[in-house]
Amino acid sequence: MGYIGNSTSASYTSLDKQTITGNGGANYTLTHAVANEQEIEVFVNNVRQEPGVAYTVLGTALTMTGNVASTDDFYIVYQGKALQSVVPPDNSITNAKLASGAAAANLGSSVNLSTIKDSSGTNTAISINSDGVVYNPQKPFVSVQMDGSLGYLSHTAGDTIKFSAVYSGDASLYNTTTYKFTCPVDGIYLATYQLLIASATDWAISLYKNSTRINLGFQSGRSNGSTDLVSCSAGDELYWVTFSTLAYYQGTGSSRYSWGSYALIG
Repeated sequence: MGYIGNSTSASYTSLDKQTITGNGGANYTLTHAVANEQEIEVFVNNVRQEPGVAYTVLGTALTMTGNVASTDDFYIVYQGKALQSVVPPDNSITNAKLASGAAAANLGSSVNLSTIKDSSGTNTAISINSDGVVYNPQKPFVSVQMDGSLGYLSHTAGDTIKFSAVYSGDASLYNTTTYKFTCPVDGIYLATYQLLIASATDWAISLYKNSTRINLGFQSGRSNGSTDLVSCSAGDELYWVTFSTLAYYQGTGSSRYSWGSYALIG
């Protein structure tokens, strides 16, 4: 008689019986992988156990609800066997069918996403536009200035530059008493300052990371500044130190004549 349809991958199959010796525990290994509890019959002392209640199955792992002793008559009758791999239809796999961590380990080389949420599923952690520009997360930064009304603020050699007010950014990253910025994460940071000096003179200011000098900048004139890139670990402190006795012309609000900034750039 003729046959219509795809040919079967196996012409004949047989059902197997597996005898297991109890180990006093609940966990056992099957000789054949099965899809679920319904594909096997489990007997303890010739009493059939209820699938999903008295036992569960994951692949070849059989877990009994109760312990099985070595004196118990314990055996398995297979109602089905996994004979071949089957490709599921498109859009048919749900989250419930994935083991924890399985998706992240098998994403492949390309993932098409425009938004990634945080663990709560509410807040946007990363957003990417059609040009590939990452708009989130925003990089930590702080902009600081000298506090007080317009006037001169003197520093002696060896002083940390007294940027004592946060103008914008994350104020928690900057100590307005020690005048130091704390790097929140490992990365490359951009440190910048500008000073308006009371009178034209030669002067030098260094960027420090913790107690180590990163550079020594020599300047001449009334208005100058410096920009530096520095690799930092989380918890490192960045700050500027003067090697000259200077009087700075300071400003607040829109008159920010002397200011500094720190930002994570990568």
